[in-house]
Amino acid sequence: MSEYKQTITYSPDTNGALKAIADLNYEMRNPYNDGFTQSGMKEQLIKIKHEVERALMDAPTFTGESRR
Repeated sequence: MSEYKQTITYSPDTNGALKAIADLNYEMRNPYNDGFTQSGMKEQLIKIKHEVERALMDAPTFTGESRR
């Protein structure tokens, strides 16, 4: 049996995702942006929301969690 020896080159980064969401929220509400730009930021936030919901749809329940 061969042994897996490759190092992990990517690890999911919650801080990066949260920063992207905060930046999109800021630009969506920035009064110096026009409606076209603000609506684009909102569309990106909605896309993130849908992807998160899709990922969690059939996620397992772990000890200490309540099923939602």
